[in-house]
Amino acid sequence: MPVQKTVYYYKWQDAQGNWHIADKAPKGVAAQRLKTNPNANIIQSVTAPAQKTELNKQQQPDSQTPLDYLSRVKQTLQDAERARVLLNQRQQNLDDVISGNKH
Repeated sequence: MPVQKTVYYYKWQDAQGNWHIADKAPKGVAAQRLKTNPNANIIQSVTAPAQKTELNKQQQPDSQTPLDYLSRVKQTLQDAERARVLLNQRQQNLDDVISGNKH
């Protein structure tokens, strides 16, 4: 990747208090000229280690097997349905209190 030179940008605040940033300063506005080094945030790439195609006999498979995952999804959906029913009941109770159907 080629190294880029220092880049300048401009920052100013409008009459409503909003900040703006651009690569060119607008005419008639007191803008701050700021500089940045575009190469400062470059992260060098790494080579991932080769993945093993077979598990060693002493290694245990991941605890997150597809069946574990599916059972957790099923439980989460059931919990969400129970929460929905409970919230609907509470909303109905509030609506009844507001309308005067319950004391």
